Amino acid sequence: MDKRVFAGINLPLETKAKIEAALFEAEPLWKGIISPRILDRENWHITMGFFGKKSEAEIELIKEAIEETASAFPLPEIKLKRIVFGPTKAREARMIWLEVESKDLKNVKESFDRNLEKRGVILENKKFSPHITLARFEPIDFDRLPPLKKEVDLDFRAKSLDLMESVLSSKGSTYTLISEIDFGGVK
Repeated sequence: MDKRVFAGINLPLETKAKIEAALFEAEPLWKGIISPRILDRENWHITMGFFGKKSEAEIELIKEAIEETASAFPLPEIKLKRIVFGPTKAREARMIWLEVESKDLKNVKESFDRNLEKRGVILENKKFSPHITLARFEPIDFDRLPPLKKEVDLDFRAKSLDLMESVLSSKGSTYTLISEIDFGGVK
């Protein structure tokens, strides 16, 4: 049976707790203007590639690409910079994002894309704009929103590159870990 899958980097629990506190501090900036649905913090992640529905055979190829990529890199350093409305290059906002900066992550992504390509696996969207989606809301023009740039300034080292299943429901997506591949031989 086909599964809807993506590759991502999950966050350490202590990092999620700090993000949650920063999100709570920023809430007065949008209160009364939008009513965001805050995603379960268990679902917060950095997407490295979304694949859509794939067969078991295709999922195995994706796992191989993840294994080849993760084994080639030490633990990537990831900096979490600021909470903003997103997507940042769209006409309308529909999410609250946490912007991510990482040269290491860019290198991992480029390698991952090459490893997928040589296996004939196609990403639904190759554009890489690293962020963590924290909340979703009804689309609204940016000019109707207040400025939002809540500085966070957190960093962590990613432990693994994970293959996740995304199951859609009326309450949003639920993510389940399929495979966790450690970076650089870390056990």
